[in-house]
Parts: sequence; structure tokens; C-alpha cells
Amino acid sequence: ERAPQDAGGGGSVAEVAQQSSAIFLSLPTPGAVTAVANEIAGSGAGTDRIVVNTSTVDPETTVAAHDRLAAQGIRYVDAPISGGVMRAREGTLTVIYSGDDASFIRLKPAFKAISEHIFRVSDVPGHAQRMKLFNNYIAGCTMVANSEALAYDAASGLDMKTMLEMINVSSGQNFMFTNWFSRCLLPEEYESWSAAEIIAKDVSLFVKSAATEGRSHHVAQATHVVLGAFSAEDPKRDQMYLYEYVRDGKFSATD
Repeated sequence: ERAPQDAGGGGSVAEVAQQSSAIFLSLPTPGAVTAVANEIAGSGAGTDRIVVNTSTVDPETTVAAHDRLAAQGIRYVDAPISGGVMRAREGTLTVIYSGDDASFIRLKPAFKAISEHIFRVSDVPGHAQRMKLFNNYIAGCTMVANSEALAYDAASGLDMKTMLEMINVSSGQNFMFTNWFSRCLLPEEYESWSAAEIIAKDVSLFVKSAATEGRSHHVAQATHVVLGAFSAEDPKRDQMYLYEYVRDGKFSATD
């Protein structure tokens, strides 16, 4: 594909790494991040490079990529982003950063260009990813709970608009209700620009990491099972079709 106006392009990861002082990654899976980090490490790029991972991956993948690049004198920092396509277009994303001071100072103008909120959480590789998984797990769990609750009331003939208006000024109010559920379900326009496979992947990463560390993840596991079945049916469909999936009884405890 052609590069945007006033931008350059590269024919490979190595070529981009050789031309860039800061290399931003926005990739869908831990495997993709690992593969690209390994290509950058083997590219012969100079040691003044910083690799900035804006993807959502597990802490273990992050530490491995950090160590692989550090062995080549290349810095690696975490900066996962939250807000989705809508906030990316507005330049109002949230950036969660973990890494060294010098890199943060150098990258801050770029972060400010794309975000409204920047949280620097620590210097430790993987800490920003832990914060992002914490956020995405809660969002995924909330989506499942919201869908089950709405389907329960809708089955009795209650009005969707009234349900959402009530919940959005009551104690059950949450981000998913006030934003995506109200925005997508009422007009029946399921365009949150996030696919089923992405939310399923993010919750699976939380479950994997919590299980590895022996930490409680009972609700996370239940959420993971529902989202995994939802994604398996059609990985590319919009995440907001989860409501119809739950409402129509397509998920069962044996899935």
C-alpha cells in the first residue's frame, strides 16, 4: 500500500526499523508482536532506536520482547492504548506507559498527539500491559453481564430504551452501557469497530496470566468461556453482536 502524503514507507520490518528512531507497534496478537520484535532485533538498526508497543499482549510476551531487543541495544517500552477506533480518530486515546524516563520524555510529544490521558505506571517491562489487561478484562466481563441482564428483562417485554435510560442513572451504570450499548443497540447499528476475536483474545490473556501466577480468576474464566464461544462462531463480527448471541440463547454452559 502507498504511504500517506508526507510519509515514507518500507518494504519490510527491517527497512522500517533502519529508517525510524521510534518504531510504534499496533498488532493484534502476542505472536505478531514477538515476530516483529525479533525482526527488529535482527535488522541491524542502530542502538538509538525505541520500540513502542501500543498493542495489548501478555506481560510474559512483553518481557521476552524487551530482553530480546535490549540484547541488541534497542530500547523497548510498553504503551498500550485504550479507547478504540472512535477515540483514535478523535486523538483522545488513553496511553498507559511503562518504561525508562529518557524514552518517556522523548516520546511524550507523540503520545500527546494521539491521546487525552497519559498514565505512567512504572519502569518495569510488562506493568503497562498488566494495567491494560485489567481494563480490558473488566470491559469484557461487563459486556457479558450487560448482555445477560438486558436479555433477561427484554424477554418479559420491557422496552430497551427505558432499560438503558434507567440503568444509566442508577447503580448498575457502567461505561459499556452509557457508551456502546446505548450507541449501538437502540438504533441497531452494531459498529463499535472492535471484533469478537479481539475482546476474546484480551480476556484470554488475563486468564492465562492470572492462572500462571495462581491468582483468582473465576469470573474471568466464565467470561472467557462465553466470549470464546461467541468469537468462534464468527471472529470478525462486531463485538456488539454479543447481545444478540446471548439473547438468542446461542451460548450454553457446555460450549
